[in-house]
Amino acid sequence: MNSRFQICLRIASLLVLVFKVANADAPVDAPPKILNLADYGAKPDSKADVTEAFQQAFAEAGTQPGNVVLQIPKGQYELFTDKATKKEYHISNTSDESVNQTKVIGLYLKGLKNLTIDGNGSLIFCHGKMTIALLDSCENVTIRNLHFDFVRPTVSEITVKAVEGNTVDFQVNADSTYKLEQNKIIWTGEGWQSSGGIAQEYDPVKDTTWRCSNPVQSAQSIVETGPHLLRITYGKPLGTKIGHIFQIRDGTRDEVGMLLLRSRNIILQDLGMHFMHGLGIVGQFSDMITLDGVDCEPRPEADVLVRDLLILRTSPGVAEKFSFLIVISAALRMMPSIFMEPISRFRRRLHPTRFWSLSSTLKPGASTPFSRRRGRIHQLRYACPVRRRSRRQCRAKESA
Repeated sequence: MNSRFQICLRIASLLVLVFKVANADAPVDAPPKILNLADYGAKPDSKADVTEAFQQAFAEAGTQPGNVVLQIPKGQYELFTDKATKKEYHISNTSDESVNQTKVIGLYLKGLKNLTIDGNGSLIFCHGKMTIALLDSCENVTIRNLHFDFVRPTVSEITVKAVEGNTVDFQVNADSTYKLEQNKIIWTGEGWQSSGGIAQEYDPVKDTTWRCSNPVQSAQSIVETGPHLLRITYGKPLGTKIGHIFQIRDGTRDEVGMLLLRSRNIILQDLGMHFMHGLGIVGQFSDMITLDGVDCEPRPEADVLVRDLLILRTSPGVAEKFSFLIVISAALRMMPSIFMEPISRFRRRLHPTRFWSLSSTLKPGASTPFSRRRGRIHQLRYACPVRRRSRRQCRAKESA
């Protein structure tokens, strides 16, 4: 009996020793290792490419055993496509018009754990088409106090200045660069151009936006009457009014705003995603995603109406039929955040309560804000697994 007891005691002691060794490199209460982006060559407001500085900082963070905080000195930084990471990723409902699945990634985080990126209010400008950030197999990562925007977004805006019969005069937004070739408008950017794309029209009086035909593609003739001034003639009246704003975007979804892939416990806090190409923030095979104070409005100084809306998809990676239908299959927590309203034709589908009731389980107290232009909180204090409850039961749960 004593021999058996001693054997069990030795086995228990060995297991405790193995546990201690396995966790010796990850002290829970140890102060975090502080890294500074400036130590890797990044200089705020220098207009220089800081892609390599981020890559080196992430590599250093991956070698640290405990918690790491990457401090970004406040200022403006630039990300260019030249030195960006280029890897093949298959993203839900993305690259549906392109054979090439290679993504251009500004900030690439692979297999990082226990990392906090603190931007201290910095603004990062992206040059050219790219996925702003991609987190692959990451855990316990927080990105906070940071703003992202594009020097030339893939959305172009034109404002109606005059309407006479079949002819409309447009003012092209200052940052919507283009060229006029053979009676055709070609929108141009850094390393990209687009002559088509889908459009929507905004009525500032009624504060309403709706999908419409592309007002540039349907033109019979286009004349440039001045810098960023276009006179377009149609075969019939366009049916618009002075002051209306048309937004035309590149319809090819070859990039997204941010991809969270096979990641867990990701926190986006006090983050400005002022433009996102494609679907916005996409989550695949990920769990425990927190959005706290995420601002998807254009920056006030950008002088534009709409850049993009947040499309969060934590889908299992299969391309769904509806590009504007958000599918939740992992735990999601949304804190007070600001979003632009989706296109009005989808408003009934995206009503907050019904919208979320078509999704999988949400954490109790989850919230989503949708209003006409901007909003704060619409509390949803229920979890409604789509496979376990009918839509009628979901609505009964909502009213209760």
